[in-house]
Amino acid sequence: MDATVCTVANCSAPDAVPVLTFRDTPGGAQIELVQANVPDYAVVIPNPDGSQDTGPLSAIVNTHWNTLYCNGVRRTPAP
Repeated sequence: MDATVCTVANCSAPDAVPVLTFRDTPGGAQIELVQANVPDYAVVIPNPDGSQDTGPLSAIVNTHWNTLYCNGVRRTPAP
C-alpha cells in the first residue's frame, strides 16, 4: 500500500460499485451491502470520539460504511 493518504484532489480510481439487497425478515427488513472494485488507497476516517482510523479503503469501508455513506447523505429536518 502506498503511504500517501488519498484526498479528493490527489486520487483517481475506477468507481466502486455498491450493490444493495433488500430482504424481508421476521423482525422487519434487512439490507445487505456488497461492494466491488473498492480501491486500496489509504484513507483517514474520523471517529466520534475524536480519534482517527487510517488504512486501505477496501478494509475500512466495511467497518465505517455509516460514516462514509449515511453521514454524507443525512439531512437536517425542516423546522
